[in-house]
Amino acid sequence: MRVLVRHCSEPQYMMADGSWTSLIDKAHDFQHVAVANDHAVACGLKDVEILLKFEDEKYDTALKLVGSGLSGDNDGFGTGQPPLFPT
Repeated sequence: MRVLVRHCSEPQYMMADGSWTSLIDKAHDFQHVAVANDHAVACGLKDVEILLKFEDEKYDTALKLVGSGLSGDNDGFGTGQPPLFPT
């Protein structure tokens, strides 16, 4: 399973450098819902959702953002800074 950030109004996915692509294979895999949520909230992204992308697309699931982030400080690591992408 991949954890992606997707625009709600157009088929665009966030890449590792913060830009957007229509190619789902180039989308950044956040690996954890909390990391994807906290990053989107910390960056002030609007009109986005978290997509749980499975090999069999019939299981794909879109999740709404939790407005203040799941970790309380928006980064999941206690730094108060936007999260860094995993390397």
